[in-house]
Amino acid sequence: MIDRLELNGYKGYDPAALLYTGKSKHVYDVIRKIRFSFVRKTTLSLISRFAYYFPNIYISLSNPDKVVYTKGLSLVLSALVENKLYNNNKILAHSLADKILDRAIPSSGLWGHDISYWIGNKFISNQTPNIITTYFALSSLLDLAEHQSAYKQIVKTKIKSALNIFPFIKSENNNRGCFMYTPHTDYHVHNANLLFASLLARCVSLDLIEKKYSDIVESAINYSLTDFKESGLYRYAGNPTPNNSIDNYHTGYILRSLHAIINYLPPLVTSDIKDFENQLFNYYCNTFIRDYVYKYPKKSPSVIETHSLSESIIILSLYGHKLDYNARLEYIDAINRTANMLYKPRLGYFINNIKFICPHIAIKDYTEMPRWSTAWMINALSRDFTSIS
Repeated sequence: MIDRLELNGYKGYDPAALLYTGKSKHVYDVIRKIRFSFVRKTTLSLISRFAYYFPNIYISLSNPDKVVYTKGLSLVLSALVENKLYNNNKILAHSLADKILDRAIPSSGLWGHDISYWIGNKFISNQTPNIITTYFALSSLLDLAEHQSAYKQIVKTKIKSALNIFPFIKSENNNRGCFMYTPHTDYHVHNANLLFASLLARCVSLDLIEKKYSDIVESAINYSLTDFKESGLYRYAGNPTPNNSIDNYHTGYILRSLHAIINYLPPLVTSDIKDFENQLFNYYCNTFIRDYVYKYPKKSPSVIETHSLSESIIILSLYGHKLDYNARLEYIDAINRTANMLYKPRLGYFINNIKFICPHIAIKDYTEMPRWSTAWMINALSRDFTSIS
């Protein structure tokens, strides 16, 4: 898979790129000028649904850009320094690190999404720092720093810039807070909040930032866990900008963030946090690991996809030891069945997804997604599974 990415220069399609580049960009610009809100929203929704259900046709019509994605480079770099792969891949690893650093936004030194996009009615330029892209870039450089300590100083400088750039909005009682996705949005996204908090926890543990930032990590945990408890949902975003959608990989991000924080900052860990971690892992298994690895909960449309499959493999590497023997076998069987559906040996890659319209009718999306699917699968397969072998 890495050879295939190298051959294509890490360029490729991405779900966001289908809608915001090529001919689609011009169409979207026209539609957004429609005065009537209902007509505008309905038209945008129809186009998005067509792109989702019939991506192959949509790509041929809209000619979206093939782009190099920083997150994809970062995921592959992290894979190369995992599980004893580094010694055979030093040159490639440092080449990827150089590419990642070259893609930083000049004005901030941080990273944005690699294409410009919209959040609601707000336009977000690719020169706008993005907390998720920045998290993955800095995490991969820290992974490489385990072999080349010089990268620690780079991360030290950039994490301090990030703390100045990404807003941390505190609630009224002041012991809860949430990191914002960009400097210009107020969307309270749980996975973004906790992923960045886990990066801060890692930096505190490495003495790259002061111990006082442990308090911010604790506030971020308090915000998200309180919202989960009050809403009764492990939802995408919390108050005051709630979004009740739930899916496999965003749930996995939250679970893995807590796992990292618990490991990096043990003094913060309370029985409530450990209980919540166990509850969330059980929820993940019961909700997404069934006969296949699913993207959505049971009552939602049945979709299997490479991104969610990759997440399930990463979760297995971290938490598989908590499962009893039979539960572990069922989990692995679901992974194998899903992988056999999504991997196409003739094509040489994992396809994007399969949507089950009904038990006997499915729509297969054969789009090759370097960042969305391939890089995630490379990252997942590089993990250490000795704890469950």
